[in-house]
Amino acid sequence: MQEPAYLEFRLQQQEKRTLYRCQPRYTFPLKVVENDFGYLIFSGNEIGRNGFRECIRYITDHYFDPHYDTGHLAVYDSTFMDKNLVPLIDAAYKPCKPMELDYSFDFYPASYIGLDELPKEFIDSLKPVCYHSMEATAGDFIKFATDWHFNKDTQVSISRENHDIYRLLTVMRNGYMNIHEQPFTYFNELLPYAKEFEKVTQVKSAGEFDTGKFKRLSTEIRKAADGILKRDFDVRGHRSLENMLNDSTVTFTVGSRKLNEVQKTALASGYALYLPENNKEATRHLLFCKADFEQGRIEGSSKPFGVRTYVIKDGLLCPLPEEKNTVKKTENKNRHNNNRLK
Repeated sequence: MQEPAYLEFRLQQQEKRTLYRCQPRYTFPLKVVENDFGYLIFSGNEIGRNGFRECIRYITDHYFDPHYDTGHLAVYDSTFMDKNLVPLIDAAYKPCKPMELDYSFDFYPASYIGLDELPKEFIDSLKPVCYHSMEATAGDFIKFATDWHFNKDTQVSISRENHDIYRLLTVMRNGYMNIHEQPFTYFNELLPYAKEFEKVTQVKSAGEFDTGKFKRLSTEIRKAADGILKRDFDVRGHRSLENMLNDSTVTFTVGSRKLNEVQKTALASGYALYLPENNKEATRHLLFCKADFEQGRIEGSSKPFGVRTYVIKDGLLCPLPEEKNTVKKTENKNRHNNNRLK
């Protein structure tokens, strides 16, 4: 009767035989991807080459994803090997069916390897190949995507969604869109601004160029592109307040109160909140709060906003009684008088 430990060893060996097609050794160099999540190590064997390619493609597709912010991306080569490193090589490979080579990989943050799990000699052996800052800007994105598109090992392509985001970020950066540019999804929506630019720029002499109008149009088209970006996408670094309020991973604290998910949903729906925790001198100006979607911030006040307002009572979100959600007429009258005196 075979021991369980021996059976497990045999199973591991059979999996490796299938995985690496009976190759007795790893092919070098190892490819190493490093970012804020940690490290992924890929062999030079077929499974490792496919894993590296899919990893770069996955990062490209999720470049603007606020829940997949890699912080930066560095790629290294290494020829280091020891027994402690072996279980970590191609660890991102997660076959759907044992003993079958189906190229399924897991690139979630939890799949990355921490620095403290790696041999120091391995870290010292890393030879830099490239580095990307991964900022959510048009320039950083197109450099990253272009570099890996022309890399024979990855040949990434840009998805339509990322292309639209890139074009909108470009308009926001330049404050301008030429009517002769290659159209994209939102080209017609921004075209009226571009036509106005055409009228301003197509002048016979420099003296006829209206600098003031050009600056005004530049501000308007930037605002329009930003509005589309926040309306139709959820881009890290450019998130709308509504998207952040609806995101359970984002924390909002107003004065002494950390908002729960129900309170965040109420704000995202356009309602106001009454926060009795803030009924003290230092935070009374935050006794009431509501979302200002135009400015992208939570607005606080010591007085009601005149919209439906909710308060947490016995753990439940309840409508605030009308008498507490109404500005007294005498107070309102005095406020108007003070405004006139100013």
